[in-house]
Amino acid sequence: MIADMGVLDPLRHSTILPELCDALFDSLPRNDQREIGAAYLRGLLETPGRKSIRRMAKNSGGRVNDQSLHHFIGGSSWRWEPVRRALAGYLTHRVTPEALVVRPMRIVKAGLHSVGVERRFDHVSGRAVNAQHAVGVWFAASGLTCPLSWDLHLPPAWLEDRDKRGRASIPSGTAEVEPVERVVDMVAEMLRSWPLPNLPTVLDAHEMEVATLLDGMSGLGVPFLARIDGGVALEVVDPALTGHSRAIMTAQEIMRVGRRIRHQLAPVHRTAADRRVVVVRVSLPSRGRDRPLAVVGIDTEGQRDLGRLWLTDMVDVAPAELLRLRGLAQRVDQDLIDIAQPVGISDYAGRSFSGWHRHITLASAAHAVVAMKAAAAGASSRDGRLDCASEPMKSVLETERQRNVWQICGDVGN
Repeated sequence: MIADMGVLDPLRHSTILPELCDALFDSLPRNDQREIGAAYLRGLLETPGRKSIRRMAKNSGGRVNDQSLHHFIGGSSWRWEPVRRALAGYLTHRVTPEALVVRPMRIVKAGLHSVGVERRFDHVSGRAVNAQHAVGVWFAASGLTCPLSWDLHLPPAWLEDRDKRGRASIPSGTAEVEPVERVVDMVAEMLRSWPLPNLPTVLDAHEMEVATLLDGMSGLGVPFLARIDGGVALEVVDPALTGHSRAIMTAQEIMRVGRRIRHQLAPVHRTAADRRVVVVRVSLPSRGRDRPLAVVGIDTEGQRDLGRLWLTDMVDVAPAELLRLRGLAQRVDQDLIDIAQPVGISDYAGRSFSGWHRHITLASAAHAVVAMKAAAAGASSRDGRLDCASEPMKSVLETERQRNVWQICGDVGN
């Protein structure tokens, strides 16, 4: 049962929310827009359960009506991009970012009318589901993560159907983009014109074309750490792997070889009593040896394979740093469940393309409020974040986690 209190209850007297509203809505030209924007954000934080516009208006106690909120999200003309940039600037001014983490998110829907919904087989639940498929780029630091930018995948069924495009108000010229190109474009735009420093990018590439990803990331000039499928073919260039130089093997095969002779490998570092980091230098067969790369895995005693594997161009970075970046991806996975879902990141029930983007932008800001409050309290672990909340807030988080955890897909942690 969801508690009768919203996520914001312990934050009512915090200065974070008004400060953030001032920064976020500075680009909105009218005072009434800024007021409604602040009311919507407060509704995401204070309303228990699913964050529908009707419930948020009712929970406001008459401060705002549902018609005003609906128009602000679905019918207004304000642009979400400046608000997202303002959120990035607000966070960067207060917390030093350590990486950008790219994470896919599936939003399960009951019907087929929400913009971008398509029916696909889901390997997690073992059945076909109706869902939107989005990708978010997250601000990540050891004590705080927050989504900044979002893209919604629009399948051909939505782009080629004139009626569907019209009903959802999909902008003209919008075309289907391959996932790898979409990710590179999002990161490029953020690093080019947002108030962010050049940051390592951590992403899940196990369903992407690795060569295309490398080309795109190389053009950005930022280091990356990408989870890859164990079947990706790589060329061994590590001199420590005697007898395998220039051999083309799958990533998983390379890790098995590295494990067998790990006592001879300089880049094997113990992280726990029963775990080691295996780092082997490789290249892509189709790209020659001009691009130094390394494949990274965690060797756990008693397991045949090394689990999830990662590819990086940070070949001279200490393995401990690579593990730290990998840990930021795991933190994003957890914060999506612990914070983003309870503040309504996937709760938009409207059908418009612009409405979806405006809602998820403000839900990202609501996430920032909760995360900033937790960071200010000095909490850094998952349990610490929950301990800074009231008992009703813990109930909301736990109930929402159980409701949404099966919907989360594309985990980049682990």
